Amino acid sequence: MGRPRGFDEVAVLDASVKQFRVHGFADTSTEQLCDAAGVRRSSLYNTFTSKDELFVRSLERSVSVAREQQEAILTDAELSGIERLAALFNLVLDEEDEARNNGHAAGCMIVSSRMAPDLAPASPA
Repeated sequence: MGRPRGFDEVAVLDASVKQFRVHGFADTSTEQLCDAAGVRRSSLYNTFTSKDELFVRSLERSVSVAREQQEAILTDAELSGIERLAALFNLVLDEEDEARNNGHAAGCMIVSSRMAPDLAPASPA
């Protein structure tokens, strides 16, 4: 039987999401990920076999959290339609405000990943 994990996997994913959102995949080092998540490299790689896997799992976590937040707003019967729209905008604006206070933009993992040079569509010749 393997040794029990000494950290919260969801907390590691949440910390990784923040790093990838700010720096992108290529510019996020394993060292940054370990520091942000408060785990050692060996623990990180025992759970996530590679930086690629950690990125994909972080992206899935990011999408899942956003979906849950948006769904909670959109299904809140206490809010009118305009209040729901305002709450959706405030999700984004509050995130950007917090990021700005920390000296960066919040960014979007999906958009920044798609715009990365190695993933961008080839331009017509």
